[in-house]
Amino acid sequence: MRVLWPVFLFCALFWNFSITGALANDAFVFPKGVFRFTLNTSLVNMDKKYDGSREKVKLGKALDDGVTQAGITTDPKVFPEVDIFREDFAVEYGLTDKVSLLFQLPIYFSVSKEMNPDANMTAGLNTINAANTKGSIPYYLNNQAKDGESAALLGDILLGAKWQIFNTGGKPLAKKPFSYRGALAMGLALPTGTLADPETSNIGTTKSGADTFILGLRSYWDFQVTSYFYINFYTEHEYRFEGDYKTVNATSVSTYAVREIKYKPGMYHYLELDFTLTPELWSSDFISLSGLQLIGEFTGEGEYSDPGIGLDVPTVKTEAASRILHVKPYLGCTFKGGPFPMSLQVGYSIPVGGKNATATNIVELKYKAYFKFW
Repeated sequence: MRVLWPVFLFCALFWNFSITGALANDAFVFPKGVFRFTLNTSLVNMDKKYDGSREKVKLGKALDDGVTQAGITTDPKVFPEVDIFREDFAVEYGLTDKVSLLFQLPIYFSVSKEMNPDANMTAGLNTINAANTKGSIPYYLNNQAKDGESAALLGDILLGAKWQIFNTGGKPLAKKPFSYRGALAMGLALPTGTLADPETSNIGTTKSGADTFILGLRSYWDFQVTSYFYINFYTEHEYRFEGDYKTVNATSVSTYAVREIKYKPGMYHYLELDFTLTPELWSSDFISLSGLQLIGEFTGEGEYSDPGIGLDVPTVKTEAASRILHVKPYLGCTFKGGPFPMSLQVGYSIPVGGKNATATNIVELKYKAYFKFW
């Protein structure tokens, strides 16, 4: 039964990905009494991952290996492709001229997964369909190869506060050339997302993969080169508490069971270098909000509690650390005329390297509007 263990880790390792970073990554805050409403649309596509050797390979290799090692068929393949439509709704409020509060609500409006099995995989799974009863290994393998779709799933709600520590240019919104700005933020992510179903490999919407709280620290460091160009270095660091997690393991040579265990995710670090251009466009009411971001995400090794695995299957205690690198060009514009200021921005994140992480291609559309009601 040892040979089937790789596919039992399929759900744990398949969907190691991140969708969106901070909705605001610079050290600016906004004046006391001002509300900012943000709608961030993310369209995600993925069909490849970076393996432990940093090679870019197709998704689904764990299922290929599991079916092959079970001796069901020769050289079976699946070619999974995942598409996600996610909306982040955020409200920020200027408590003072230097402190703002944040509430962010992520909703996964659509998550679709096409497994695309080849003829060998289809033939092999058809062969074992007669034994396809819940709790049997054939049942598990068939479920792993099925397409999936879900909608209106809630992600982890975020609560936070941001404090501008300094702005050598003067006022919090000043853009004096050769000035510096710095800010810090603290946040708490609530475990309101859904856990992945290990029997079906459906995607979970918790950021860490476990049902757990996340405590985060963010830092923002800007250098204003000219009045219309600044460089921002943004960092995010998360401590993820131990939480509930579901896994699958063998109970005999032909059966399995779903077990609820504890999982302690590794520390998460997000680093971003942003080059932003903000010159006036065709009039003073229209300001460019365009640039280029270099992004690195790093997740430390996670640790599982003992799931009580029997037979001769080795107990797996850890999940490998991961990293993913993206380049993200973006175009945008701020409009200061009309009844209220607003901005619109579109960006495209391109994976350029990684290890033990899914290669996500992400199109983002970000709309922001500013109001003061009293």
